Amino acid sequence: MVMPQIKDSKTLAAAGAETIVGLRPSSLSAPAAASPELLDRPRRRTFTAQDKLRILAEVDRAAGVPGAVGAIVRREGLYSSALSDWRRQRAAAPSTR
Repeated sequence: MVMPQIKDSKTLAAAGAETIVGLRPSSLSAPAAASPELLDRPRRRTFTAQDKLRILAEVDRAAGVPGAVGAIVRREGLYSSALSDWRRQRAAAPSTR
């Protein structure tokens, strides 16, 4: 398909073709910079030892109820693998009793 040449001076000015009739400029302006608010990377959540022990205790109490552990994991925004890691940490921790 061949584009028709534009000969109207108002249309040419609006299209940005100022130097050569009917042709578009060969260079494009740079895109607008991204918002500086988006430059920071999201931070990973951290849990204190007390938080981990609290969640593990709640999961241990709910172990016999179908779907209860999944509900806790979803509410806390965790993966089940985090619970496995925390159980391993709890077992490896020196006993304070």
